[in-house]
Amino acid sequence: MIGPEHPDYAAFSPAPGHGQGYNDQKIIEIRDLVEGIVGGRPLYPDFREAWRVNRIIDAIEVSHYEGCWVGV
Repeated sequence: MIGPEHPDYAAFSPAPGHGQGYNDQKIIEIRDLVEGIVGGRPLYPDFREAWRVNRIIDAIEVSHYEGCWVGV
């Protein structure tokens, strides 16, 4: 649920208490990407963050198959 305190709220919701849709979020992400590229600003998440997330996903998979805790 989003409301006026959410930075991208006004573009998608006329009143507080509405859910933000998948397509709405994709529009916001593409806008942020384009503005970051044009403005020469660092983007987040970046490839380093994706690598960190992937390490966790890999550890979850190994943990499931081996039936034990796996360090990350």
